[in-house]
Amino acid sequence: MKFFLLLAFCIIPYFSSSIYSNSCRGARITVKENQKTYKKYSGTIGNIPIIVDLITNKNKVYGSYYYVKIGTPIQIEGQIKKNNRVEMTEFNNKGDVTGIFECLMVSESIVEGTWKNPKTKKTLPVKLQEVAQNYPGIKFSNIYSEDCDRVANNKLKPADEIEYHDTLCSTLTIETATIKYNNKIVEDKINRQLLELLIGKEYKTIEAFKKAKFQSGSESGFNEEYICDPLMVDSKVISFSFVNSSYYFGAAHPSAGIGYSNFSLENGHVLQLADLFIKNYKNELNAIGEKKFVQEFGREGWDFEPGKFNITENFLITNSGLMFTFNQYEIGPYAAGSPSFLITYKELYHLFNETSLLKEYYKK
Repeated sequence: MKFFLLLAFCIIPYFSSSIYSNSCRGARITVKENQKTYKKYSGTIGNIPIIVDLITNKNKVYGSYYYVKIGTPIQIEGQIKKNNRVEMTEFNNKGDVTGIFECLMVSESIVEGTWKNPKTKKTLPVKLQEVAQNYPGIKFSNIYSEDCDRVANNKLKPADEIEYHDTLCSTLTIETATIKYNNKIVEDKINRQLLELLIGKEYKTIEAFKKAKFQSGSESGFNEEYICDPLMVDSKVISFSFVNSSYYFGAAHPSAGIGYSNFSLENGHVLQLADLFIKNYKNELNAIGEKKFVQEFGREGWDFEPGKFNITENFLITNSGLMFTFNQYEIGPYAAGSPSFLITYKELYHLFNETSLLKEYYKK
């Protein structure tokens, strides 16, 4: 996959918002509670069983679904329309549209509609039922801040000296996620790590992070977003993405990065590759990874020589395999983006250690 960012399907959002604003050094801060919702559905396309993980955010919906027999997540996104209608588009790993959903939210827990193949025009019925919540609940917060002090100062200059970006306020958006779980120790441990992974261990609070950002970027101005979203949620593992996108005014281009963290719900531990595989797994995993990467993206234009591929530690646990993503500049030029590829559990099973959680997902 060229770039992998999960979650979506057909649903109408239910908002319970708490909003407040204040000012500090010219920075306007807005906090919005529960602007996003997460739900899991099971159901069918035609008579084929599927599982859907979804997030709604205002009138947008995004996420993924997978066929139970296959387990490979399929990216999907769309918009919520009037009268409880939702239109969704499905993409393959090359970005081609492979399916179109037209759905109706029959109730808070039931979705019905159709799936259409855009090439053959064949349609199949879609029926979804919300899954009983045997997985952690998830709560979201959206903290938006802007600082226009720099703009006010720039406007004191003669107009012909002001560049376009000197008239723009700096903005910072932080979308956090926390879990609610029946094990309080695990809940607290995961929530603490979610904040650290989003803003960095050096900041104890979002206020400290925000203050540092506005001070460091005060001269040039910037737009930055930090977003935490759940990707894989079940009774054993919960996985999140951490997306950071930024643009400093006057720079040649924006930058973006995505990181994954997979948590064990038994102890709240962030799972590393070493926790899942036997000792001395790296050479074999690198060889498998190189083969899969070259199959997906070819060999030309990447920053590794044959036989010297080093797989990234940035991986996502899915129901069918591990998704690995390299961020910008990690394995190629900026124009190469953030290449992702999947290694199935069938290809990795011989590397599992005795206690590997991946055994839960391997289907022989």
